[in-house]
Amino acid sequence: KINLLLQAYISRFVVETPSLVSDMNYISQNAGRVFRALFEFSLLNNWATNSQTFLDLCIAMEKRVWPGNHPLSQFKDLRDNPHIAQKLEASRVSLFKLEEMHAIEIGSLIKNQRFGPIIKELAEQFPTVEVDVKCQPITRNILRVAVTISPRWTWKPGVHGNAEP
Repeated sequence: KINLLLQAYISRFVVETPSLVSDMNYISQNAGRVFRALFEFSLLNNWATNSQTFLDLCIAMEKRVWPGNHPLSQFKDLRDNPHIAQKLEASRVSLFKLEEMHAIEIGSLIKNQRFGPIIKELAEQFPTVEVDVKCQPITRNILRVAVTISPRWTWKPGVHGNAEP
């Protein structure tokens, strides 16, 4: 029962039975904490595979998106149009490739020209960073490392919140 309710919660399935609604609320409030505790426990014990699994489950509970879903499926525009999200996932196009493509190409890829510009905009709003690293040897054993991290997304208060990082 718990497994099914967890899957239903992450998949955004609407439960209408009153007894299951209360169980779903309980699970949604506590499962994230349980997964976080299991993640920390497996991290302390150096269990890399378990740590990755529990981290994926933590993110799935928090964002309500399965680890195998396309990253853009977190946006409301795609959650409201699951057939478009399915076509996007079936195409297996990466987020970086979507940023480089034109809106017309994206529209023909998903066979819906109206959603091409929307997906292009969502790809540009998805938080990504550009990392530039410069290493300079100082002595045989010492390196000077300069790291520059630059944001590569368009900030939109309705999506990202009102406070800029």
